[in-house]
Amino acid sequence: MSAKLFIGAVAASLMIAGSANATVKNLVNDGTFTGAGDPGGYATYYAVKPMGGWTVYHGSVDLVHKYWSTPPGGGYSVDLDGNSPGWLGQQVDFTHAGKYSISFYLSANPDGGQTPKSVEVSIGDQTQDFTITPGVGHNLTWTKEYFQFNEAPGGGPTISDTLLFRSLDKNTPYGIVLADVVVGAPEPATWAMMLVGFGGLGAVLRMNRRRTLATA
Repeated sequence: MSAKLFIGAVAASLMIAGSANATVKNLVNDGTFTGAGDPGGYATYYAVKPMGGWTVYHGSVDLVHKYWSTPPGGGYSVDLDGNSPGWLGQQVDFTHAGKYSISFYLSANPDGGQTPKSVEVSIGDQTQDFTITPGVGHNLTWTKEYFQFNEAPGGGPTISDTLLFRSLDKNTPYGIVLADVVVGAPEPATWAMMLVGFGGLGAVLRMNRRRTLATA
């Protein structure tokens, strides 16, 4: 196979791999926050209570549907400051150790002015903070955020850790707003396809270099 044809094949395999990754199963239960039912405008949930697939571990949160603009994923959203700053989380089960990524959309409740709002995202002992400044009006601007983390091998068939979104605000009912939570990773077969492709590409490039040197 010529280098040009092989490079084309590798590119095609990487496109397939990217497509597989885009459709990977979401390991989060109720990532669009619709599991608790339609709250109308909004409904407040207090600790320690379930909210669909989630649990309010501290303080309170507001489940929001029609009070402001719909999130990009079309589900509901959660203001992490209900009547007080809240913590929202759930246990996530992983089928294998390795690298994973959390993606989610953030906005901020504009009713309290333009004071920046912050959240700590944690999975196990790995954490990252995010800050959003509210806009004006109820047509919220959504920002997609990512948090990459590693899961170490466990002692059983599955690995479990608690995913937690913890408001860092101080005594305010107007907080950071969360929507469309996804936890996932490329399937092992996808990684294998990518590694084979890169390895083969390297071999072809080395072979072509030797041919060039031999004819020079």
